[in-house]
Amino acid sequence: MDAELARESESKVSKRKRREFEPEFKAEAVRLVVQEGRSINDVATSQDLYHSSLADLVKQAKIDGGKGLVGAATTAEFEELSRPHSGLGDLNPSEFREAWIQAD
Repeated sequence: MDAELARESESKVSKRKRREFEPEFKAEAVRLVVQEGRSINDVATSQDLYHSSLADLVKQAKIDGGKGLVGAATTAEFEELSRPHSGLGDLNPSEFREAWIQAD
């Protein structure tokens, strides 16, 4: 009976559809946290975002601004590595990591 209630409960809960946001919207949300000092929870709630999504955006913005973890890849580096001409697309994960380390 508990399993039946769980299935019924799951069918009633609607999942949020995956949404895409314009870069300007993301930049403004990050700006509110980084420059205005608002909390991630506050901005996420007011902008109808998941806390974790906004936290990831803020973290990446700090990396892109040179204030993230040492060795963390910037957005530009991710984009470069994802392009087919990078020559790394056919490598397995351990080979890719080694090539990434050697590139520095």
